[in-house]
Amino acid sequence: MQGSSNILKTDPVFILPNIKRMIQMSNCGFSERTFEFCFNAEFSKKYKGILATYPFLPSQRQEKLLGYDVNFELEYGNYRQSLFLQHKIPNFAQNRQHNNRHFYDEHHGPYYRFGVNTFQHNRMISLSSGRDYFYCAPLFSTRNDLQIRYGAQNIVDSSIWIDLNGSNITDNAKHNITYSQYGTKAILHSKTFPLKPFKPVVDSNIQRRRIDKEYVHNLKNDLSEQLVGTPYQRKLSSMGQMNDLDTVQYILSHILSTSWILLP
Repeated sequence: MQGSSNILKTDPVFILPNIKRMIQMSNCGFSERTFEFCFNAEFSKKYKGILATYPFLPSQRQEKLLGYDVNFELEYGNYRQSLFLQHKIPNFAQNRQHNNRHFYDEHHGPYYRFGVNTFQHNRMISLSSGRDYFYCAPLFSTRNDLQIRYGAQNIVDSSIWIDLNGSNITDNAKHNITYSQYGTKAILHSKTFPLKPFKPVVDSNIQRRRIDKEYVHNLKNDLSEQLVGTPYQRKLSSMGQMNDLDTVQYILSHILSTSWILLP
């Protein structure tokens, strides 16, 4: 009985500091796939008036080559633009402690953080020239928050897009992206590199481009370059000489399993 009494007296001394450490950085309460589904469904409903077709979700093999989770095709009169999103879910740090002081101080308060896949990150940058490639992440991290926002159709407005801003990673270190509690600031670590976060509002953030011969020629070169060193390069070479437009159409439809429509 004496032993039990000692345990009851001493256990809180050891347990409470551990609990305090646990709540400093809380893990996200839902999966990336769940967030991706909820965001895509709500975004499709919110912008159905300008969606040219259904969202394209690449296979796992295609995602490694293309760098995105979903491609939304948006249409504005004679303009048509692809929006590429890579969804991420964060952990949330409420308090400052010895091992997160750098992150916490960068944001002057609580922040969100998710890990970065270096190959995927650099792939997105290499493909983002003239295109809209963004990370998409929530400004919440608990299952209850997700449930409330899903019911209120408020997931899109409670998320941010993060522009990679040419932030190529050139070392083998572990990297993270942190963003402030309200989504006003985003940073790539380990070496601090500022990124550009903004609310998912299509009209003000998506670039609109006219599809002309120069655009098609540059797109052909970009797409062909991305196939170098992959099994698809030989597949493209086997087709022989094609003009720029036919090359782009072939790569999009036969290799990337997507398509576009040129409007008059």
